[in-house]
Amino acid sequence: MARIQSVTIVLEDPIAYGSETIEELTLKRIKFKHLRQIDNLNAMTTDQLGHLLERISGQPKVVIDELDAEDMLKIGNELTKLLPAGLATIPT
Repeated sequence: MARIQSVTIVLEDPIAYGSETIEELTLKRIKFKHLRQIDNLNAMTTDQLGHLLERISGQPKVVIDELDAEDMLKIGNELTKLLPAGLATIPT
């Protein structure tokens, strides 16, 4: 089975950023360097999750901070697809 390299989430609530409207987020496969600031995947703080999303989406903090709660639930479900099976325990 091929490993998933990225997932794209269509946002229910698009984000205005400058002259651009962000309608989807593409999250790339999570690597160890992305997890360095996270002590416990099962008890990730919202700040840690925000930093992780910035790093794997390439979007700035101001965009991540404007994500709708419904979109965050969708993102949480998709994040587990980007982790190896043994680490796929991010709470959703």
